[in-house]
Amino acid sequence: MNKWQQLINWRWRKTHFGEFFADPHYFLAVAMVAGVGVIFRLPMLMSPNQLPDGDEAIVGIMALDLMGGELASVFFYGQQYGLAIFEAALTALGFYVIGFENLLPKVASMLYWLIGIALLMDVVRQSIDQRSAIVTGLILVTNSAFAFWSIKAWGGVVPGFVFFSGSLWVAVAAHHGRIRRESGAALTGLLCVFTFFSYPLWFPPLLPVLLWSWSKSWNIRELVIFVGCATLAALVW
Repeated sequence: MNKWQQLINWRWRKTHFGEFFADPHYFLAVAMVAGVGVIFRLPMLMSPNQLPDGDEAIVGIMALDLMGGELASVFFYGQQYGLAIFEAALTALGFYVIGFENLLPKVASMLYWLIGIALLMDVVRQSIDQRSAIVTGLILVTNSAFAFWSIKAWGGVVPGFVFFSGSLWVAVAAHHGRIRRESGAALTGLLCVFTFFSYPLWFPPLLPVLLWSWSKSWNIRELVIFVGCATLAALVW
């Protein structure tokens, strides 16, 4: 390994993602939690009575329109909110790879939900410790309160959870110095807008976290970056 490779390797390990992948035990623990989440949902996913409802049918139509290059809106058809494009895109990928299966919108939502769980676990890991993060993940994936909606493609609800978890992750990572505060402010602004337009009810729980971030680590410059990025992202919609 030459000096440039050593430098790149050192810089990678100094990032938070480098720390995550450099710890194989925690990486395997997250995979185990995800596996438990999938196993707990298999009876519902494989049930002959688990048919797509009206919302999931629209997500499926959006996926077909996306495959044909005829997508009319990034939002759930008939609404000005609900970023269903993410569920539709993953469903379209499933249609392309596997074929036209009614189960795919549910699987797409479950995958997004597991990403959100992994982000929340890492928030706990950064704030408390690794063991608490694993326990939190297991509680969430085995909690029956989340069993139903975590596999429902409702057109933005589950992706909104991912953006909500991502906003928390960025705020905590910036507070602990794992990412630059300016980058954290910009990313938080973007993710907050995505959260709001995906599912507005995910946004109010973010407000205490934003206030905490502002009071603990943000200055005027970072506040301006946050407002600027959030405004630009909102204007796009």
